[in-house]
Formats: sequence, structure tokens, C-alpha cells
Amino acid sequence: YPTLNDLFARQLGQYKANTRHPLRYLHNLINYNPKIIYSPTQCRCRFTTVKNFKNLEVKGKQYDIDTVLLGQSHKLKDDDIVIVCRLAPEDYHRFHSPVNGTITDMGASSGQGQLFSVRPDSIVKRRVFEENKRRVLKIIRKDKMIIWYVPIGATCINSIILKHENLKKVLDDRKYQYITYADQNYDHKSIRAGDQLGLMLYGGS
Repeated sequence: YPTLNDLFARQLGQYKANTRHPLRYLHNLINYNPKIIYSPTQCRCRFTTVKNFKNLEVKGKQYDIDTVLLGQSHKLKDDDIVIVCRLAPEDYHRFHSPVNGTITDMGASSGQGQLFSVRPDSIVKRRVFEENKRRVLKIIRKDKMIIWYVPIGATCINSIILKHENLKKVLDDRKYQYITYADQNYDHKSIRAGDQLGLMLYGGS
């Protein structure tokens, strides 16, 4: 690989055929189950509700989910589900759609943002979900369920690139591709569960 970022965010096709790559479940999505929300990447998941998320205190102050979503949380209810998916440095750093649906709003950005660690012990010391650099995507399923999808940067990881690739290409493409650092506009595009939505990279300049 010509750069560390090319290795860090290599596509799934670069994993050898006999390797248990981190999203091997994607091979089964030809039989997509609309009742399932699939993991968007290789990660450690924490499940909670909007109410409990807002009750998570940092330095005596509760999280403001409206700030996390850059002012787009007006239709959320307290019992709606929040799934926090945390990546470690050794993990696969592309992210995928958890459902079939349509992107109806993409790319709202927090701007430069902070680069605080997202380790479990850090999120109770600093307001990483409100302060770190992030993008906000809105996905609507056929049954009208709305999913707010928020990739969040971390220490040294300040480039969040939005780039759509369909599931078949993601799995079949064994040819190395140089990383491009420009967003791809896929607003109002229909997507399938497992489709790539973007990637995380070192650096922000």
C-alpha cells in the first residue's frame, strides 16, 4: 500500500478469500431480512434509548442529542433506540448501510470539530458526541422508519469521506483502488443493506 491511509481503509475485496474478514455477514445479505438492522461496520456496540443517552452526564451536564445531530432531532422520541458503534485502531474503517432505504439528507457537517478519544472512559470525561467532528446522514426505510446515521471522528481520525459503493462491488472487487479524499454526492439515492456509505481516514488537512 502506498500510504498508511490506503492500508487503514482498504476495501473488503483486499482481504484474502480465506480470511475471516470483519463483515463476512455481508455475503448473506442476498437474503436481506427487513426486520433486521445490520451492523454498519466492525465495531463494539452499545444499545440504549434516546432518554438514557440524554441522561448520560459529562461533568454534571447531560448530552444534548439535538447538538449531536446538528439540530435535526426534533422528531425523536425518548424510547427511540440509539446504537453506539465504536471502532478500535485495528478495525476495518469503512462503514456500511444497516438497512435498505433511501438517503434523503446527507453530509451535514460539524465543520472541523475536535478530535477527542472515543474510548469508553473518555466519553464520560469529554462531550465527544457533541464536540468531535461528525457527519449526519438521514436514511428512510420503505416502512418510513427514519435512521440518523452519524460517523464521528476520533483522535487522529479527522477525515470522514462519504462515498457510496454497492454491496456486490464491495465484496467482489479484488483490484486495489487508490483512496480519493473527495465526497461523492449520493443524496436521494436508493441504497441496500451492506452498501458502503463511506470511510474514515487519518488526518484532516
